[in-house]
Amino acid sequence: MNQNTISDLTEEQNREAVAKFDVRDILTLHSLSDAIRNHPSSHSSSDPLALELLVSIFRTAGMLRGNQEAMLRKHSITSQAWRTLGILFFHQDRAMPLHIISHMLGVTRPHVTGIVDSLEHEGLVERIAHTDDRRVTLAHLTDKGIERVKEIGPSYNALLAEMFSPFSEEEKEQLLALLYRLRQHLASGDAADPCTEDGTSD
Repeated sequence: MNQNTISDLTEEQNREAVAKFDVRDILTLHSLSDAIRNHPSSHSSSDPLALELLVSIFRTAGMLRGNQEAMLRKHSITSQAWRTLGILFFHQDRAMPLHIISHMLGVTRPHVTGIVDSLEHEGLVERIAHTDDRRVTLAHLTDKGIERVKEIGPSYNALLAEMFSPFSEEEKEQLLALLYRLRQHLASGDAADPCTEDGTSD
């Protein structure tokens, strides 16, 4: 029986095939970096291992996020809402300005406003004025919010322990140090495009 070609597939089947495709599945003899290095189009200035590392980090981050979101969906909460509750739970007075939450989550202020609106609607967070600056609005964790964190916390902690169970404590410390070094390098601007002196490309 002939195997279906791409043209035989529906648009939905095409999307599913792309979603399931993993380039590493076809590299049975070499790593991604070896395949790139040996490709005729490769040139001496390329760094295949760096590319493989970048792809691996993105894939790993996606898998970690997927596992986390799957668990949180069982508790009817989004990952960003959960992170917001966690930020407030462990902060002094369990209250924080919205712009600081925005910075810690790495999202825009309007996005945080939407998250806080949703949590406030559920009674998990309330808006209060800053004691020293009435112009500043704080998100404050309510008693119901505290109970929600305590309810979800054990399942979340168990998930974290399971996800990183292949590593020893020493290996986790090493991984943290390596990732921290990478973030410092990226934040310093040293990772700017090296093709030009001012970090811009032609």
